[in-house]
Amino acid sequence: MELVERFDKKRLPLNKSVERYTPTPGEYEQVTHLWIMNDKGEFLMQKRSMQKRIFPGKWSVTGGAVDLGERPIDGMYRECKEEIGVELDPDKVELMMSVKRRHVFVDVYLDRENFDINDLKIQQEEVDKVAWLDRNKIKEMIENEETANSITKYFPLLCDLIDEENS
Repeated sequence: MELVERFDKKRLPLNKSVERYTPTPGEYEQVTHLWIMNDKGEFLMQKRSMQKRIFPGKWSVTGGAVDLGERPIDGMYRECKEEIGVELDPDKVELMMSVKRRHVFVDVYLDRENFDINDLKIQQEEVDKVAWLDRNKIKEMIENEETANSITKYFPLLCDLIDEENS
């Protein structure tokens, strides 16, 4: 059982912990998404395991729920280590956006790193495969409904933020 902390609409703690995936109106959990981008401008995408409860078999990024007592950035580091076996350099990670959705606060991080995907230690229960994909391929996958809902929502905005930062 995965326990998560609950927050109010202002992201103030309610001093309440519950099992993940048990939404209550007016209460929010914390979730992190990590986009890893290499020097070629490609993003590390992962195809979710068919065993996953949400969006099985869809392409997504590293991330997940923030555990009870964990800060969002620490949850992001933990998820990255668990799902793909990578320990990130904190100096290369930045928070790109925070979004309040119906039952969650989502923190979206960007990490700029290069590594060989063959060196990753993929958690089979979470991830079927990984690939470096360019923006056009990801846009095509979004159009073909091959991605998780979060990719559809955040990818265009993330690209705009990256472009703005680089201009």
